[in-house]
Amino acid sequence: IIIEGAYPKNISLDERIQGVSKNLLRTIFFKTKISLIQEEADENMMGFVRYIDTDILKEFNKEKPKNIKEISLFIKKYLFIEDNKIEGLNSEEKYKLLYFLHKYKRKVYNSTVRVKNNIYSSSLLKDKEGSVVDIFYNEFSIERVDVYMKDIFIDKAKIIK
Repeated sequence: IIIEGAYPKNISLDERIQGVSKNLLRTIFFKTKISLIQEEADENMMGFVRYIDTDILKEFNKEKPKNIKEISLFIKKYLFIEDNKIEGLNSEEKYKLLYFLHKYKRKVYNSTVRVKNNIYSSSLLKDKEGSVVDIFYNEFSIERVDVYMKDIFIDKAKIIK
């Protein structure tokens, strides 16, 4: 992943990944301005993967992970933009990144929305009671979801435990 500023510019995909058509790559580029390049893994890329593999083994050899979430959070630091870097993006760049998240349409009830058997709450959703909103969900960070209405950011709703 080549990041320019806080925003990805190029993401390299292994050519052995099935189901990635040139049309899909073009669509992603036009929606996000991020180039996804399918190429044979070179030695630098394989070295990076081996580095991550070694780092994971070192980290979890000391103490076994308690759950999959702990492993996901550790790996996420290599693969995803950190939240503090996202805050530096303008709203157009943030919205482009949403293309990579799962999008759901949900109706607001009691200042909450339900996604993947989790309930998310936000005080700003109270004004949207009964309305349908767009929820952007990241499987690797289920603690909160981004709530939009007509392409306008409303709030980050937090999971209710």
